Amino acid sequence: MDFIFKFLLLAALVSPAPSQAGCVRDTLVALTRKLSAQPNSQAAFQKYFQGSDPAGWKKTIDEEVATTGRGVSLGGNSGGVNVVTLVGGSTVVTKSFPSDPLEYQAKIIEQMERWRDEGRGPEIVGVSLLPGNSRAERRLFVVMEDLLAARNKYGTRVVAGSGKEASILKSEPEAAKRWLSDRMLSILEKHPDPHPMNVIFRVTRLNPNAPRPKEGTYYQSGDKIYQAFLIDPAGVDGNPEHPMFHTKIDETPAPLLQYNQEWKRRFFRREMQLD
Repeated sequence: MDFIFKFLLLAALVSPAPSQAGCVRDTLVALTRKLSAQPNSQAAFQKYFQGSDPAGWKKTIDEEVATTGRGVSLGGNSGGVNVVTLVGGSTVVTKSFPSDPLEYQAKIIEQMERWRDEGRGPEIVGVSLLPGNSRAERRLFVVMEDLLAARNKYGTRVVAGSGKEASILKSEPEAAKRWLSDRMLSILEKHPDPHPMNVIFRVTRLNPNAPRPKEGTYYQSGDKIYQAFLIDPAGVDGNPEHPMFHTKIDETPAPLLQYNQEWKRRFFRREMQLD
């Protein structure tokens, strides 16, 4: 572990600025991903196919974008991320993953299902498996809930954004902000790339007849609920005890501060005006 930490520090210090965050992220994911494997099977994906067509959802989304002309790129580390407005006016987020063996792609779906079931990830709308770089690989295309949508199954969005945008929460009640700060820090701990832009917060004004999220995954204040979600799955969990996340702030290279647990705690509190 000491060697890994030194390697990451060295990468942050010598890499060109635009590639620093990506270098750290790719190293973290690659080191943990090697431990992940399962039998080569499409079983993990088939329940999300459109009909029996592995490429069905990709075709449908392409047709929707061609009709509405409303597909907006959100960037992404390892593949294109887009928010797509469908013909009916609702929105979804799509993410394209690079070519990889099916066992790795299956781990991504399993992680997304776990995040969803634990109330800390988006709903999966559909999945496509597309031709990869070799016969043994496939490219994964996922259609998922838009966590920033104007409406969700609980009611109407009041405000939402990534952890980097926490300052827009400063007018919310003190207790709600404290809960959200703690929740974002907690769920980021095991993310393989645990920086503030990989967590989404959402404040929803409740529809009285709507269901409620899983107990313990939200905070309620009056007719509003507060939630936080992880995005950018990689199919592996990070190690919250990694030394890189617990260095002294004044001794941490600037590109690595976004991963430092204490720095993130201070950042959220400062941005939400909790101090």
